[in-house]
Amino acid sequence: MEGFYITIIAILLILAIADLIVGVSNDALNFLGQAIGSKAATYKTILIVASIGILAGAIFSDGMMEIARRGIFNPGQLTFSDLMIICLSMMLADVLLLDIFNAYGLPTSTTVSLVFELLGATLGLALIKSFNGNVNPLTLINIDSAFIIVLGILLSLLIAFPLGALVQFITRCIFTFNYDKSLKYMGSIWGAISITIIMYFLVLKEAEHVPFIKNHTIIWIRNNELILFISCFLFFIFLFQFLHSFFRLHILKLVTLAGTFALAMAFASNDLVNFIGVPLAALLAYNDFVASVFQADDFVVGILLHPFKTPSGFLIISGLIMIVTIVISRKSRFVTQTALDLSSQNDEYERFKPSVFAQFLVRGFLIVNYLLKRIIPVSLQRQIDKRFDVAIKSKEYEPTANFDLIRASVNLVTASMLIAFGTAHRMPFSTTFVTFMVGMGSSLADRAWDRENAVYRVAGMATVLGGWFYTTMAGFFLAMVIAMLLYLGGAYALIFIIIGFIVITIRTHVAFRRIEMQRFAHREIGENITDKSLQIIRKDYISQNISQISELFHLFTQALCSADRIALKKCRYRLKNTIQKTIVLKQTIAKQIVHIEEENIEEAKHLLEQLSLINRISKNLVFLVSQSIQFINNGHREFNADQKNDIQQLDNLILQFIDAIIVVQQTDKKDDFDNLLIRKKELEELEENLKHKQIECIKSNQAGISASLLLIELINESAILHGNYFKLLKLN
Repeated sequence: MEGFYITIIAILLILAIADLIVGVSNDALNFLGQAIGSKAATYKTILIVASIGILAGAIFSDGMMEIARRGIFNPGQLTFSDLMIICLSMMLADVLLLDIFNAYGLPTSTTVSLVFELLGATLGLALIKSFNGNVNPLTLINIDSAFIIVLGILLSLLIAFPLGALVQFITRCIFTFNYDKSLKYMGSIWGAISITIIMYFLVLKEAEHVPFIKNHTIIWIRNNELILFISCFLFFIFLFQFLHSFFRLHILKLVTLAGTFALAMAFASNDLVNFIGVPLAALLAYNDFVASVFQADDFVVGILLHPFKTPSGFLIISGLIMIVTIVISRKSRFVTQTALDLSSQNDEYERFKPSVFAQFLVRGFLIVNYLLKRIIPVSLQRQIDKRFDVAIKSKEYEPTANFDLIRASVNLVTASMLIAFGTAHRMPFSTTFVTFMVGMGSSLADRAWDRENAVYRVAGMATVLGGWFYTTMAGFFLAMVIAMLLYLGGAYALIFIIIGFIVITIRTHVAFRRIEMQRFAHREIGENITDKSLQIIRKDYISQNISQISELFHLFTQALCSADRIALKKCRYRLKNTIQKTIVLKQTIAKQIVHIEEENIEEAKHLLEQLSLINRISKNLVFLVSQSIQFINNGHREFNADQKNDIQQLDNLILQFIDAIIVVQQTDKKDDFDNLLIRKKELEELEENLKHKQIECIKSNQAGISASLLLIELINESAILHGNYFKLLKLN
């Protein structure tokens, strides 16, 4: 039996490494997002600053906070075997969930996942044991601690968004987007406020964890916070003014990098427990169990009731793993990019689709905006609008940046201030919730959300928020089910769960690769639209789509005749991807029309019309493929031999017609055009004959009604298909 628990400990240590990787990939946006989004420095410099902060935070970490040791469960009520089940269930669920969120580029809270997975695993175990004896499930759970943690998370949601919006509005009114002149006079004050708050945040969060700072020093700092705050503020005002005047110090870049370091250090120091705290608790209990003479079902893990300091070696190794992860992880950049896209001042590819909830909220904001305009004097509105004129930007503004350094510094300072406030008042604010919601609030106040993109970005924010609540429920129930299976099935259940875990992880990785390829394809196809590229797109992209849709139509007819549902689904997926690409390209061209030369406006107009036609063709085929999948799923009578032959005949004529269109596009000769018209007439005659034939089939009951109706639908769609292709040619 001891070998079984050694295996569990080994699995837990492997999962700890995996959790560090997936956890840091998700939480990287907390400390990297603002510096990357504002282009405060090169990507390499930002990573170096963040890496130093991570390593410092890991070394000074208190290692295993109460949340992992006894924050959720009561160790005095658990046996060693119980603890192993809870720890293993929690870690399996955590790695799985965070990896899924990373694959789809959605940020979530590692603290939330830890809390609710521990709750679910403990409750699942307690429920099973309550059926076998007189165990009260509530005695195993530390309800008060769990309630305080959840309350802190909800408070961080309610406070962060409006505070971020308010601070950004005030700051933008002071500095505007063209802040070069105002920085000369106000920059030192803003920099002093920012650095002082960041230092205050670090002192509150990290001072008690730094080994060379004595307890009496920490007490003195706590008792003299106000004096220290004012002294630092005055010192930095004079220092920044001197450095800016004589050495041209860029105060905003310094503030952004300092905030990046501070949040990275706080993340590594405090969130490290989310990844290694539970495995270390299991290892500590295992060492105590091995030294005892009790059986696993009788040994109570009371050692977890006492404070424990993690060996420095574990902390340093953990810090190095986190640093390597943020440097090489593509998922980390994907998650960070999601938050940046939602807060960007520029026109971005909006990957979130509008939802009813988002539309409702946007309409509500429009009503509130209308009422405010009726109340606020017009003269004041004009003054505010001037302060928010994005057309006149700072000379140092990076065109490729998602937002400027003013907003980056506001986000970092506001997030640091909120987290420091929560720490001072013993409220466990979630770093992820605070930084994300502050960023969303500042985006709204900075008018990065307008009527063109608001519904998409609100939908994105709602998706992220919904994902957080999904994390709570999914983590809770997943850990609960795993704990129950492990308790009832033992080693056999563990083998089954590990196999399932590996399969899901592989599928998640495949899904991420597919999403990543789509994302880069969408971004690449919509970048750098110029007068020259318009002609290239008209010549190449349209021809490629004609050929691609022709190929997909052929694949569709083959799959339909053979009733191959998998092939039909693949065909539908590729058609939807074509639709998405054309939408991205249309949006980008529309946004870039202002930069296109006057003589090429007609070119852009024809291209937009052609893209609309391709979109329409693809949507018609998606509908037809979906109908075919539904036909197969319903188990209707398959096509008879004559119907399959009719489908093949229609497919051949469609392919010949499309080939003729491509020839006309390339040669533009009258003979080729005449040949095209002949093909078109042949198609129209065949379609009429086939429709009449299917009516006769229904009348004489020679084939299934559903099959005949689907074939008539196919004939109608083919008529629309070649009709739209002919329109495409006339626009060429």
